[in-house]
Parts: sequence; structure tokens; C-alpha cells
Amino acid sequence: MSSKYYWANSSYDNSGDNKDFDANGKYTEIRSELKVTYGVWEDVNLLLSIPYKWTKFKNDYDVFKNDGVEDISLGVKYRIPIGKEDLPTLSTQITIKVPGGYDIEDTPALGDGNVEVEGRLLLGKKFNQKNEGDAKLQPTNKNDSILSLHSIGGEVGYRFRESGLAAKIPYFVEVNTRLYKQLYVRALLDGVTITESTNAPTEAAILNKEFEEYSKAMLLLRLGSFETDLPAAKNHFSVEAGYGYTFAGKNTAGGSELILNVTYSLRISK
Repeated sequence: MSSKYYWANSSYDNSGDNKDFDANGKYTEIRSELKVTYGVWEDVNLLLSIPYKWTKFKNDYDVFKNDGVEDISLGVKYRIPIGKEDLPTLSTQITIKVPGGYDIEDTPALGDGNVEVEGRLLLGKKFNQKNEGDAKLQPTNKNDSILSLHSIGGEVGYRFRESGLAAKIPYFVEVNTRLYKQLYVRALLDGVTITESTNAPTEAAILNKEFEEYSKAMLLLRLGSFETDLPAAKNHFSVEAGYGYTFAGKNTAGGSELILNVTYSLRISK
């Protein structure tokens, strides 16, 4: 389960300049997302994401509220076997996003009402401990795995959309470092760009997601606890909190967010 509180009182125009909303406007949203991953085989996972969102926009003259199920995502992820543990992990992922039954005429809108199909390539690398004498990170028994000190990862995709809209190119980069035992901190760059540019939209179009040709880049910093890295552990759980800020973009709101992620994993022995 992932939850975030997002707020914005400005937007990036078509030139990338950040300008305040008119009439002291402010947009806020609370978004909770249920994510389910099911391992069909060792290298194949099925993915499901169901988000629910509460939105509000107000200025000196009006207040608009809306809530409901956002776009639902279904996907499959395949980890490509490489054969050597010291090499990076390479995976491919295909997802389809379908509207969650909302009315695109509502303000603020919960989505654009379009179906999207995305292909994504994921690359990651873990760096295990090198100091075998470090008792803080040393495995507790012979069945335990060595805990990784650091990891890096990157993703890039291509998102096809209906209704003749420009395709999106999402990208993602993260750097993860272990602070102490199960405690870690990570920095993330999460963004999306488009394959073509258009004219600048109105403020209302940005808020209602009517204007789909946009780009944005968000920098996030998160602190949390690892899921148990030990093969013997069947049930494990992790908590992560963080802060994100949209530092660049075009034709999109420029805001900040607070994040809380809670993950529970259940391993079922076959």
C-alpha cells in the first residue's frame, strides 16, 4: 500500500517557467494505491495497481472537489536470466492502464480517460558488503544471504496512447544505500516526457488533465526499512517515508508530495 499527499500552487508553462496559479489557487490531493505482485514463476511476476484519489482545487472564488478510483494498471514483469550474480539484473515489463470509471468532465479530473499500453526496460545492480568483519551487516547464520550495502537502478519505457495523443517516454533512476542493518535511504528521479510538443494549455486544462502533451521531472528522497533479505523468512514487511518535489516540467503542475509506503510480502511454499 502506497499513500501520498500532494500539493501545488503553481504550474510550469510551455517554456518551462514556474508561475503561480491565478487568484491564489491551490491544488491538493491524497492518493492511496494498492499494489499486488504475484510470482507465477521464479522470473515472472503479475502486477496489479488500484489507486484511489481525493482531489481539491480552490482559489479566491471557487472550490472544486472530486474523488474516486483513478486509472487501474495490469502488467507482467519478466526477469531475464543472465546466469552470473555479479552482473546487473535486467527485466522487461508490459502494463496496460485502463480508466477507473470516473467522469472526465469532473473537476479536478481523476484521469484523462484514455487507455495506455507501456513497455519498459529495467536495469539494476546490487553491491554486496566487502568488509566481512562488520558485525552490523554480517549474516547471522549460514542460511542467511549477504546483505547488500548499495544498489542502483534505472528504467526507461515507451507508452502508447489512444485518441491520437503523443506517446509518453517515462524514465526512472534510483540510488539506494544502507545506513544500518535494515535501515536505508534512497534518492530517486522520476519523470516523463513526450514525443512531440504543442501549444501552451490553460490553467484549467492542466488541473483537469485535458492537456496531455506535458513533461515533468520529480526528485524524491526516501528513508525506510528493507524487507527481510533472508531466504528463510516467509512473511516480511517494510515501511518507507519520503518527500518529493517537481523541479522541472512543461505544461504540468509544479508541486511537492509526502509519501508513505507500507509493504507486506507473503511467500507461499510450493
